Amino acid sequence: MQPISAGHSSVSFNSGTSFALNPGATLATTSPLTINAPVINLNGPVNAQNVTFSTDSIAVNSAVTSVTDINISTRTGSRAINLGVAADSATSLDFTTAELGNLVNGSSNALRLTATSGGADGSKPDLTHGDTEPCTYRRLDRAGAWRNPQCH
Repeated sequence: MQPISAGHSSVSFNSGTSFALNPGATLATTSPLTINAPVINLNGPVNAQNVTFSTDSIAVNSAVTSVTDINISTRTGSRAINLGVAADSATSLDFTTAELGNLVNGSSNALRLTATSGGADGSKPDLTHGDTEPCTYRRLDRAGAWRNPQCH
């Protein structure tokens, strides 16, 4: 199977249903990459200058490598984001420890997780540590763990 390679000022995929990168496939670009879909399944490696995902459900089963930052936001208001869970839930945007380990962008760049604003009352969902959006995590240890949340 041939890898998908794209080079342009930016590369975007938008779907009203889902985006899937199948096992054995590779998505690589020297430009910023944006994937916007309710469900994203990454079963092959993704490489880009900057990576942005907008989704309510993501399976990060292969390495996502960004030269700079990785930005992940929910599509649905009031959807919680949970880190280090044992299994994904249908009602929140969840990341297992293994999935977090697959998000690779170097120690000086950020992983930003943003929960979209809530309903008509303007409320914002809480992340699992109790702060509101957005939160930035930096990879601080060699084991690949994300540490030092900075929430605003």
